[in-house]
Amino acid sequence: MAFPAGKFAPPHVQTTALDRVALREALGDDAFAAALTLLVAPAGYGKSTLAAQLARQLPGQAVWLTLDEDDNEPQRLIAAVATALGRRVPFIGRAVPAVLDAHPNSDGVLLALSAMLNAVSQHPEHLLIILDDGEKLRSSPAIELFRNLVLRVPDNLHLLLASRAVPDIPLARWRLRGLLAERGPEDLRFSPDEVEELVNRRLGLPLSPGAVDRLMQRTEGWPAGIRMLAGERTVAGSPRSEAELYAFFTRQVFDAQPPEVRQFLASIAVLSEISVPACVAVTGRTDVADLLDHLADRGLFLLQRTEGEVYRFHALVAEFLRRKVESWPVDARQRLHRRAAAAERDTVAVIGHLLRGGDQAAAVDLLETEGLSLLSEGRAVSLGELLGKLPEDVLHRPQLLRLRGELAFLSGDLAAARAAFAASGLSGPVLARQAECLYLQGDREASRVLLDRALRSTLEPDMTVRVGLIRTQLAQLAGDAEAARQSLRAALEVVDGGHTMVVAATHVLPTFCLTPGVLGDLDRFVETARRCLAEGLPRLQVDALAVFVDALRGRHDKARVEVLRIDAEYARYGGAPPLISLALAFTEALLLRGDETAAEIDRTLSQMISRAEMLPHLWFAQPGAWFLAGRVRWSLGHLDQAREALARIPADLTDAPAHNHAVVNRLSLAGMLASTAGEHREAERLLRAAVEAEDRLEMVDVYGSARIRLAAHYVRRRRLADALRVAEPALRRCLDDGSPGLILFERAAAVPVLRLAAVRGPHAAFAADLLTRLTGVEPARPLSGTNEVLTTREMEVLRLLSAGATNPEIAHELGVGVETVKTHAARLFRKLGATSRTEAALRARRFGVLTSET
Repeated sequence: MAFPAGKFAPPHVQTTALDRVALREALGDDAFAAALTLLVAPAGYGKSTLAAQLARQLPGQAVWLTLDEDDNEPQRLIAAVATALGRRVPFIGRAVPAVLDAHPNSDGVLLALSAMLNAVSQHPEHLLIILDDGEKLRSSPAIELFRNLVLRVPDNLHLLLASRAVPDIPLARWRLRGLLAERGPEDLRFSPDEVEELVNRRLGLPLSPGAVDRLMQRTEGWPAGIRMLAGERTVAGSPRSEAELYAFFTRQVFDAQPPEVRQFLASIAVLSEISVPACVAVTGRTDVADLLDHLADRGLFLLQRTEGEVYRFHALVAEFLRRKVESWPVDARQRLHRRAAAAERDTVAVIGHLLRGGDQAAAVDLLETEGLSLLSEGRAVSLGELLGKLPEDVLHRPQLLRLRGELAFLSGDLAAARAAFAASGLSGPVLARQAECLYLQGDREASRVLLDRALRSTLEPDMTVRVGLIRTQLAQLAGDAEAARQSLRAALEVVDGGHTMVVAATHVLPTFCLTPGVLGDLDRFVETARRCLAEGLPRLQVDALAVFVDALRGRHDKARVEVLRIDAEYARYGGAPPLISLALAFTEALLLRGDETAAEIDRTLSQMISRAEMLPHLWFAQPGAWFLAGRVRWSLGHLDQAREALARIPADLTDAPAHNHAVVNRLSLAGMLASTAGEHREAERLLRAAVEAEDRLEMVDVYGSARIRLAAHYVRRRRLADALRVAEPALRRCLDDGSPGLILFERAAAVPVLRLAAVRGPHAAFAADLLTRLTGVEPARPLSGTNEVLTTREMEVLRLLSAGATNPEIAHELGVGVETVKTHAARLFRKLGATSRTEAALRARRFGVLTSET
């Protein structure tokens, strides 16, 4: 038989194609370890490209065969396979045609197969035959021949079938026999790094990291989709690439299906969850389960999400199919959506179908009754889209106005939120929400008036909690620490689990940590809330509060991990509320250690500043962000950038108590820069002014400690007595309040101060603990009231023996001999004036060198 030469040549690989070395080598290992390797994925997943790269990697072992429709005739199929293998085993190219000519029937096919495999078995090397376009094999005789080929291959022959669909072979049985290796869409999807490599380096498109992320999310790593949508404009969808993408899917997949299958695919694409019952409801078909399994097996971008029960389309394919539905006649389209509304379990999906199905009244009723619940579930983006589809006259209904106000509040548009709340004519909760808007805009007096009106109305316990927490925020804004403390505690006392816990979790903010003396209250609230709340937005807000508490408590490693997790979790809900988002960004900047890469530091600081700039109505947002950015830049020696940050902090800040954080920060950063520049007198003047401003604060200075900054300057000037005098009140306050994080935030600037205080200060043990956390090195511990100092090794021995470890156990732990441990223990007993281990531990605690946490 005559075949075109191109049938036996791997397709040309574009110069821009990615060489996925790890995947290619893994595929090669699979292929030579099994009789048959299946490379099965829908169109556009790069099967042929990967297989062609593998073939070129194995020029002496691999042969290629592109299958076509004519290969469904067994004589032609065996002849094509023999022709391909004959390029490595010449005898096959002569023997098989001769057998087929002599036996032009089904017997001849089996005889030809035997002759071919016998010849291969005599070949000295392993051979790999790559069969591309395997989905073309559909006839029963051709598939039966393929089965015989796999079952009878000698040990040195291996097959790789690249196909859009799984062939009709006994997969389970062959897996058990070890005949199969399998690779699918999950293996072929591009990773984010591969997307970046392809579009920015191979295709030469200067996509930003954000554009690459959006491209990855939209295509789900589908190689063909990535190529067609690559480019800044096409991430949002340009007409050219959209047309190319849909033409590809139409030509390669959709038009190849029978009309009834095309109708079925388009109908079920409107569903938010493709389950058998939902598909039955929208299509009326009784063979849905079998049809879904059949389509999934054929690789039509239907991916099983759970064991045979729920499916989903690739996002781009779902988009294509829904456009098909939009082209249907109006009455047919509306009937489909009304059936889908009855089938859906998700309320947002039901409302969307009702609107598309022409039943606006039912959709509005559902929005009014379920809107607030949906909002609490994090469905703000979906609710906004649904409201955007309603006419203006409907949007003025009271409950919908309240929803619009809540959405505007979440987006940070406080003016629009206030207007919507006021227009709703509702009282109680809405008045409280208006009060929040006013206080965030700085109109404290108007906020108090609305709160008084809300309190005069009958309030449920959950509203009492909400109003109490808003009053806490107002008291903080006024710098009234005592009122803030009382309001917070009164509100939390009402919380008894259930809905009051949800309300409290939604309204307790990280900024409450500004109030002195409430960390214990917040710790207890977090512990209780985590027991009561399941996963969701309220729990996430509690976690955001806990991160800030952990940071102040000095649990920085834990907080650093959590802040990134929480930020990522909020992205699933359309992002964190503005104030929470800013608090998370501030926390991440406070926890920067200096060992991050320049890119990581730039990302953290840029994100923090951009979030602060989105909240211009918050007086503390931008000054705080620029101070933190300036301090990080100063600590890294980037003085020009630190000076630029200083210039962005307003110089004409008011002296009102609530505003003094910004005053402290501006004076501090200016003093730190002056100290570095050698302007010692000016540095001292500025830093002393910062300390005085900090001492006047009613609220906690969550940015760190101005006293530690001044003390660090004194240490550099060798004024050690002054350094201890200035630092001691800060150490005492943080020790008493359990907020060592305030000193740890100062990072490298705090190290020389703590090193001094650990030897000579009245809080030596506390300073030593903080120093260890910052440096990872245990300092020597002085015994107060004596001339004795415990060495680092003696402290290690002390901790272990006080925990009950034996001498051999201590020796093993420290990697020293038992006699060495005895020597250290004897010195410890002498220095502590103890005669036993128990007495040594007690006296060590009395001297302050051993704490319950040590």
